[in-house]
Amino acid sequence: MGSTLHKEGAESGAASNKAIVEDIKSFIVTADKEQSREELLDQFSDLLAVHQLDNNLSTKYLKSQRLPKLARTVCGLLLIIAGFGAISMPSVLFHTGSDTLIVKDVLGAIAAGTGVWMLWKLEIKQ
Repeated sequence: MGSTLHKEGAESGAASNKAIVEDIKSFIVTADKEQSREELLDQFSDLLAVHQLDNNLSTKYLKSQRLPKLARTVCGLLLIIAGFGAISMPSVLFHTGSDTLIVKDVLGAIAAGTGVWMLWKLEIKQ
């Protein structure tokens, strides 16, 4: 019984998030238009009269936009740190005395490169 209530709550939460995005999308489209200040103010007042946005809805929307960016940033930084850590750590196993490129170094470079790529893609989307 508890799982059914949980599923219904999740579905209504997803529906409310979609409704919030749809409400705010009309404001974003209006803000991107090249019009005079008076026309934009008239359009925003009309939109506010129709949609009835409040502070809770706008904070939910902003959190839904910021959370994925924050997660990607943290993952990218962790990959970079782990990659450079793997490259700089000495290899205890299979140490032959010569400085050779080993699999650990290649995997570290791939991890660091992936982290840089994630941060770069995140910056491009902004």
